[in-house]
Amino acid sequence: MNWVSENLGLEEGVSVIIPLYNAEETILAALQSVVRQRNCCSELFEIIIINDGSEDNSLQIVENFKKENTHYNVSIYSQINLGVSAARNVGIAASTKKYIAFLDADDEWLPDKTARQLSILEKNPFIKGIGSLYQERPLLWPYKITKPKENIAIVTFGKLLIRNEIQSSTLLISSATAKIMGGFEEASRYAEDHLFFLKMTHYFEGSLYILNENLIRYGHGKKPFGESGLSGNLPKMYKGFLFNLNYIKDQNWISNYENSILRLFYFLKYALLLIRTYIR
Repeated sequence: MNWVSENLGLEEGVSVIIPLYNAEETILAALQSVVRQRNCCSELFEIIIINDGSEDNSLQIVENFKKENTHYNVSIYSQINLGVSAARNVGIAASTKKYIAFLDADDEWLPDKTARQLSILEKNPFIKGIGSLYQERPLLWPYKITKPKENIAIVTFGKLLIRNEIQSSTLLISSATAKIMGGFEEASRYAEDHLFFLKMTHYFEGSLYILNENLIRYGHGKKPFGESGLSGNLPKMYKGFLFNLNYIKDQNWISNYENSILRLFYFLKYALLLIRTYIR
C-alpha cells in the first residue's frame, strides 16, 4: 500500500487538464507520463483534453490513446482556436475531482509528481495549490524554504510581481479554488499562468506554495526564454506581463506608483533577457 491509496478516496482524485494545439509530436509522451504516475491507480484520474483547433494529427492521436486506455476516464472536447486560457477554462468547468492538475501538451510529468504533491496537500489543508521546480532550476530569490519538513516555500502576491517560479504543468490545485477564482483570463494568451497565480495569491493569501523539487520535464528540453514555445517568444511574453500589470492595476491591487515601478522593472528584465538570448 502507499499513502495515496490509503488516504485518498477515488472520488477525491485529480482532473488532468491538457490543452491541445498542433502537438502531434509530443502529446502522446505527455499522456503516457500521466499513465506512468507511481502509487496512483487509473481510477484516481480523469483526463480532460481540450483540442483548441489543432490542424495536424493531434486529435487522432488522443482519440487512439482513449481507445487503447479504456481503464482511464478520458474526455475530449474540441473548439475553434481560442487560446490556452479558454481551453483550460473548458477543462476546469468539466472537472469533477477534488484536485486539478494542468499539463501542457509538450511537457511530461516525472513519475512521483502526483503522489508527492497530493501527500502535501492532504496533510496541509491550508495549502490550496502547490507547484514545483522544473528543468533542474534552483529555487531563486525572493523565494526561500518556509517549511523545511515539506521542503516547500510560500508564494505570495509580492514575490510573484518580482519572479514567477511556478510553471503551469507543475501545479496541483484544489478544484474549488480554481472555480471560485473564475479560472484563467481568456483575453490573456501569454504569461496567463502568472496572472492566474497573482489572482490566487490575492484572493487566497497564504495558500500557494512551491515544492523545492523538479517534478516535470519541460517542453522537451526547450528553454523558458529565447527559444521555441509560448514562453520562448520574448516580445509576446513581455506584452503578457504588461497585460497582467494592467489587470491588477484596474483591480486596484497595486497603486499608480507601484505600477510605474513595475513597468520599469519589467522593461529592464525584458531588455536583459533579449541581450542574454542574442549573445548565446
